[in-house]
Amino acid sequence: MNLYSNEHSNPTYNAQRNLDGRTHYVDAGTLRYHKARILKAKATCDGLLFYLIESCAADPNGHKRIFRHVIFDIEGRVLSRPDLEHGCKNRAQAEKALCSAMELIDNKASALAAIDRKEKYTIEECARMREKISAIK
Repeated sequence: MNLYSNEHSNPTYNAQRNLDGRTHYVDAGTLRYHKARILKAKATCDGLLFYLIESCAADPNGHKRIFRHVIFDIEGRVLSRPDLEHGCKNRAQAEKALCSAMELIDNKASALAAIDRKEKYTIEECARMREKISAIK
């Protein structure tokens, strides 16, 4: 688990480098499937959060596009993202919605909750491995 940082000036590459291993949200195949483009991507809150502004298809045929923000915690979980029906008509509206959403997030509490989940999962995973090793004759 690492803090986010701004890795590249290209928003797609920046998002992919930061979210690699945390989520498949910005993988090339996922972006292609959803007909999505990353317009802005940035580490924020001292690396505790990562956000992006995307343009994506609002219908299966890709005839209508929407703009929306997506905010990730340090684990790569989505903390805020409007659904397709509530996407914005332009990038400026999406950035305004991003600012409003950021005000509602307690970044330190979010990071600590992510650490707690990771810690619990790791302890449970180690216990399962101990059981498997003990079962070997």
